[in-house]
Amino acid sequence: MFSRRAEGLTHLITDNRLLEHARLLDQEARLAAQIADPALIDEKTIEDVVGVARRLASAGCPLRLVDNDDLLDIAQIFSSRVPQPTQLKLTIKPTAEAASDILEKLQTKLKNKDHPVWKDPVWTARVAAVLAYFSALKAG
Repeated sequence: MFSRRAEGLTHLITDNRLLEHARLLDQEARLAAQIADPALIDEKTIEDVVGVARRLASAGCPLRLVDNDDLLDIAQIFSSRVPQPTQLKLTIKPTAEAASDILEKLQTKLKNKDHPVWKDPVWTARVAAVLAYFSALKAG
């Protein structure tokens, strides 16, 4: 009897995780469409993008909010801004702390509607998504 309850609980937990992932992917798809149009992007939209990107990373899901080419461009730019311990190191893995620090600075700039980050809100939203995603990845 106990094993049936445990099995039922396991299925319930799995079902809840699947449902949460489905909701998260639905939010991601909605935001991807929204951030494609500069007129639909405001500070709240970028906050939503940051939240979804972080939850995707925490759930172990890939980030599809940003297309692969943009993701690679942003990751390369981000990597170049992270201090390298030695010049001999050819590859660098940006840390969650560095991504979080850069994202925090970006979010501060977003409060000023006249700041240059608002000249291209689509790119800014994508950068925020990638930084949020990296900041939530667990070191592995």
